[in-house]
Amino acid sequence: GIHSAPEDQLKIKPLPELCYQCHDNVQGDKTKNSFVHAPVTDVRSCANCHSPHASSEKKYLLSDHKTLCLSCHNKTIKVKDEKSIRNIKQMLDNSKIIHGAIESGGCIICHKPHAADNSKLLVNNFPEGNYAPAKPESFGICFDCHDSDLLTVSATTTATDFRNGDKNLHNLHIKGDKGRNCKVCHNIHGSVNEHLIEEIVPFGKWEMKMNYVV
Repeated sequence: GIHSAPEDQLKIKPLPELCYQCHDNVQGDKTKNSFVHAPVTDVRSCANCHSPHASSEKKYLLSDHKTLCLSCHNKTIKVKDEKSIRNIKQMLDNSKIIHGAIESGGCIICHKPHAADNSKLLVNNFPEGNYAPAKPESFGICFDCHDSDLLTVSATTTATDFRNGDKNLHNLHIKGDKGRNCKVCHNIHGSVNEHLIEEIVPFGKWEMKMNYVV
């Protein structure tokens, strides 16, 4: 408003309604999806990540999107009714190997920034627990990039390097209705070990330290 307005900074509507006048697609995502990113529902809403006037970054982001994400994900975040979200920045800083998806495309390769139908705002399916039916659709987000043959074929020399000759050891470990989740052995973001192998692998109530050798 040029002379007066109902909101601070002479805004004619509060955030995010002001933004939704044009960006109704984001409002739609927030309404129809099961999981909404917390900053979207915060009082600052869109302004948590976007500059309303100008930016050197695409989509008017306050900084490049990876830096922006890690400006909040630089601590353990407690989420209502869920396990805490780990300190991703610390994890990446302490890792020798970073997931190639993060290196090449950043967080939005795997996560939607506003809202999603999958938990953790993932762009495709990924199981919550340590076990899931051993079929490609259970791990849809992984097979957006990786060859699903590493799960489905018992013999290969190309789909995976986790082999004994041509015997596919991924296929051996991920079988049937109780296939092991990828995250049992791999850290999805980063690790001190090659191939993102975890330092500690859970087995029941045990925590088994890995002595991984390539």
